[in-house]
Amino acid sequence: MNDPRWWHDTVGAVETDLAALGLTPLYTRRDGHHARSLPDGLGWCRARYAPEEAWPPGADLCVIVEWHPDVRYRRDHSTGRVPAGAAEHWRERVAATVQALRSRGYAAAVTGPPRGPHLVPREEILCWRTPPGTPVWHPPPGAWDDVPPTRPNYEHGFHRPGETDPVRDVETLLGLRLEDTTLLGPRTRPDPHPDRRPRVVVRRASAVLWPPGAHRCVRVVWTPAPAYRRRDDGTVPEGAADHWDTGIRRVHSALRAAGHQVRTAARPRSPETHEEVGFLAWRDTALNA
Repeated sequence: MNDPRWWHDTVGAVETDLAALGLTPLYTRRDGHHARSLPDGLGWCRARYAPEEAWPPGADLCVIVEWHPDVRYRRDHSTGRVPAGAAEHWRERVAATVQALRSRGYAAAVTGPPRGPHLVPREEILCWRTPPGTPVWHPPPGAWDDVPPTRPNYEHGFHRPGETDPVRDVETLLGLRLEDTTLLGPRTRPDPHPDRRPRVVVRRASAVLWPPGAHRCVRVVWTPAPAYRRRDDGTVPEGAADHWDTGIRRVHSALRAAGHQVRTAARPRSPETHEEVGFLAWRDTALNA
């Protein structure tokens, strides 16, 4: 979206409330030097963009709130040691942060596969708002109980050669990764019309964005070809709507045919209002992982 109010209405609004709750760093300047002080014993937070395809049903605002533990309970990266009391600090302060966000009128929950100080450096909380009168969505109890922690993490690292990497799998599925190689590296396919080819990128999806019960979830981002992007004056080229419809349908159909569940944003996407289309793609069960 090109609307400059987007940041203020989403990330900026939650940042303002986090500051009012005393959960953000305090930045000061004295004698030409900048200083940052953190809330004592509480950990600290910042808000981050959440793609709309991952928003809970009915939400009109949604962000990821990062919670960082107090410095006394951070993992020592040189030794891998997690301080005593870190798990309790994590559990208690994250629960308190969720309640604090709810006190400001948001819905908030820790969603997705398991996380903790022995796995990752920070927690992520899904924070959203729904219009008055809209039922608030809650993740089903135990929705991710049989889902292993996402990688990379401290215990398991990145996917190693020979292991199944969901990002690589979806790249191959969509024809983004060429498996046939030569001594000079991957083969290339000359494109006679590069300005008319859309761009598709597969990214890791933050664990907090995973739908209930999801296994091996990724985010796929489709961007229209340069020839069909909105112009600086706000108009769109002839044929842009068909280009969007065809491209989105092809990505969706390829993912579904390969056994993935697929989710897009509830609000329609079009070349007049958006610059890209995002998809969440995941497996339903560990048997398909």
